[in-house]
Amino acid sequence: MLPKQVLICFLAGILQIPLVLSDKQPDSSGNSSIVCGNARKVLNDCFNNLPPELLKFLSISKIPVTKSEIVGKCDVFQQGMKCIDEYTKKCIEAEKRKLFDSTVFGAKSFLKKLCYDSHFQADYLRHKECFVFIEDDWQRCSSQFLTILTEELHSVDNRSKNISNKFMQFCCSRYAYEQCIGNSAKIKCHKTSANFVENVVQILSRERHFHNCKRYEDLLCSSAETNSINVFVLYSIVVISSIFTYIVGD
Repeated sequence: MLPKQVLICFLAGILQIPLVLSDKQPDSSGNSSIVCGNARKVLNDCFNNLPPELLKFLSISKIPVTKSEIVGKCDVFQQGMKCIDEYTKKCIEAEKRKLFDSTVFGAKSFLKKLCYDSHFQADYLRHKECFVFIEDDWQRCSSQFLTILTEELHSVDNRSKNISNKFMQFCCSRYAYEQCIGNSAKIKCHKTSANFVENVVQILSRERHFHNCKRYEDLLCSSAETNSINVFVLYSIVVISSIFTYIVGD
């Protein structure tokens, strides 16, 4: 899949979370070219309007190894998020939009640090080889949880789970996801690089509604079963991790 298609699929994918929950009808305000329910077209149009100097970054699949390459990828992604913000403002009701904003909180936090924090950029470039070493494992970890998600989406038992169980299941699923990638980094990378990768994963998997997970994870999750999960939030984590695929290549 081409980098542009990866990014469009990712950005369109995160919109599916609130779209399946929202019944807001299109309104007459804002950008009249936006058609609610057709996020993919909005994103295609969005990227087709990129200036020539940014278009080249849609075709670059290798890991960015210079500050200018990071800036280019950040500019492209931020353009996509701008289009998404316009789409959600017009097509998604306020309460669902808050839920969406919380879902992409970790992703935006990571991009903010990568794109604007010079110290974080320097650390990222210092440890870039580690990301190359673990890229296949990163994809494997994400695919495993996507498989679990798919099974849960078709599970008739999921609706009957109470909130407490869902919360614990989410926390343990997030713990396992972070451990999957973190263990790969510990095996294949220098200790300092592995620590940096773990920090990146924690930023990406951060979600505002579940800031209390940490108190349960180390105590309960290392031996907990993760066959059942909070579908909405795990979907968010798996899709948000796709940011890494775009930033460091596919």
